[in-house]
Amino acid sequence: MKTLQELQVLILQWAKEKDLLKLENAPKQRLKLLEEVGETAGAILKNNTDDIKDGIGDMFVVLVILAEQLSEEILFETYGVAKDNDEDFVFLFDNILNSNRLYFSLAYLNDICTKLNLDLTECANLAWNEIKDRKGNTINGTFIKNS
Repeated sequence: MKTLQELQVLILQWAKEKDLLKLENAPKQRLKLLEEVGETAGAILKNNTDDIKDGIGDMFVVLVILAEQLSEEILFETYGVAKDNDEDFVFLFDNILNSNRLYFSLAYLNDICTKLNLDLTECANLAWNEIKDRKGNTINGTFIKNS
């Protein structure tokens, strides 16, 4: 299994090859993040562990690309401790989406994993293994995979 830092390098290389790393693509990447947060929140509501892992991994990929597009650094350490109620999910997702806190986004994502007894590194590896050979084109700032 690759570390989060190793995955970051691979994801950024993949995104560069797909022509995604331009600053002007950042608004589309933010929309992609909203999409992934929604899918993950839906999976949490349905208690669907496979979809939760998929969503968390996809959010990791999106956040790594978005941080690069915005030339922002991201923290690869745990920021806080997950608490015991569902309001924490709202707090954590809200902080992931807050552009002023992109630096801590992976830490908040890790807190979601902790709360769900999941491993962020495992989720990120699952996402990487799903996208690494994906073919497609970037159109208007969004990567469109081939069918």
